[in-house]
Amino acid sequence: MNDPKSFELHQKDLTKVLKEQMEVDIDFWEDYFSPWFSCTLREFQGKWTNFSTDRNHVAHNKLIDFKLYKKFKKSMSDLLSIITEAEDKFSKHLEEEVANYLEELEAMEFADTYQRKTDFKELIEEEAGVKIRDAEEIIQLLREHITTIFERIEQGIYYRSDIEVTYNEPLLSSYEEVFQIVHNISKNSIKVDVEPHIDESEGSTSHVYFLVFYNDVHQESFVISYTNGEAEFDEEQASYMPKTNEEMDISALEELEALINNLLENKMPEVPDDDLASYPCEKCNEYTVNLSEDNQYGLGTCLYCGHVNPVRICLRCEAVLDQPAEGLCESCIEYINEQ
Repeated sequence: MNDPKSFELHQKDLTKVLKEQMEVDIDFWEDYFSPWFSCTLREFQGKWTNFSTDRNHVAHNKLIDFKLYKKFKKSMSDLLSIITEAEDKFSKHLEEEVANYLEELEAMEFADTYQRKTDFKELIEEEAGVKIRDAEEIIQLLREHITTIFERIEQGIYYRSDIEVTYNEPLLSSYEEVFQIVHNISKNSIKVDVEPHIDESEGSTSHVYFLVFYNDVHQESFVISYTNGEAEFDEEQASYMPKTNEEMDISALEELEALINNLLENKMPEVPDDDLASYPCEKCNEYTVNLSEDNQYGLGTCLYCGHVNPVRICLRCEAVLDQPAEGLCESCIEYINEQ
């Protein structure tokens, strides 16, 4: 083994053994270049070797004819195209990564600022004993009470099949429709819109206005309010003291409920069970066929789907019959039986 010639003789075999024992920790091509190049490492090495050979031919001032010139030009063009494409891909990726990084920094800064603001607000609230809410907290508080009152109205008329009720929980960010009742037959409607004015400033008052419409004609307006808490720093006591305690006035919600119930009673009265047929509508199969001549809906009209069902008349006295087949009313049957 001390013989240099013997070492040279076994050099290739030793190198092969060492290569086989090596473990790849970082594959530069796969980890750093492959995502951007449209060819394999083997293809790129081949093109780069051809380019290097062509470059050496030119650098040593060897003869070049037009055919060889075209070959060199194609070789360089192919390699340049691959490199340029990889460069464009990487540049686009770099721009996206930088943009994402800046967004993350901005989000972290915003979160940090918000946390510091929240911690400071909690410190003031604890020292002064007042509640200071931000806009979202004010909206959530008012929304809970609004939802409660409209759900109560819904529950009160849940059993009625002659009307359709829709409630959309308000966002309280802009003017919007939140509640509607539509009669299936007359199409008369009761609608409630809200117009919010939310102010999260300390000591400020937020308002939510409710506008009630019947058939798109304004009937009445109501308003509820919330006054945010406020504190001020007392230099003598070196702490925050209460200046304004939070206050909420939602009494108008009960007035709103009373108006809607009043409109329902007077404008969309419920048909008594005694005025409904004991047989179902021939179209929707609901037991909501009107048999009264004293309301606005018409004989035989289904209060659920609007279909007009045929109504039978007593063959003797022409009274309305509560049955789908022709015949006599109960009074006439009793009279005949007594004769």
